[in-house]
Amino acid sequence: MRLVLVRHGEAEARAATDAARALTAHGRQQAAATGRWLAAALAGPVQLLVSPYRRAQETAAEIAACLPQAVTITVPRITPDDDPRQALEAVAGVVTLAQVVVVTHMPLVAGLHQWLCESVIVGGRPFGLAEARCYALEALAPGLAVPEAAFVPALA
Repeated sequence: MRLVLVRHGEAEARAATDAARALTAHGRQQAAATGRWLAAALAGPVQLLVSPYRRAQETAAEIAACLPQAVTITVPRITPDDDPRQALEAVAGVVTLAQVVVVTHMPLVAGLHQWLCESVIVGGRPFGLAEARCYALEALAPGLAVPEAAFVPALA
């Protein structure tokens, strides 16, 4: 399978709650650029698994606009404070396609990267805003991910 981990685009600094923070105009541009890159990198049906937080939902909407065969599913347990092990279980519980894009947040997205690639949760390089990292996996399990490609929007 192919898995892509994506961090949301730039979000406003404040809102009534952290979950309510919206993307800025720049964040929408970042997400759209990531969507265009994913459209070139992925062919065929894609499952788009998304945090319920507004900024992740808006990032996923920009990406989905570039992926006409995307099926979007909100996954409640992939928010910034969730544990990578439990988040991976939540993702695995809804995966039905061979290509999956997960749109979530720091620090979870870096923790998922570490868990999938190294079977550890600490350390690792943080994800940039709207950064996407692609992996090949034989199964959605710790330590099995092989990084294939990465994209960071270069919008000033």
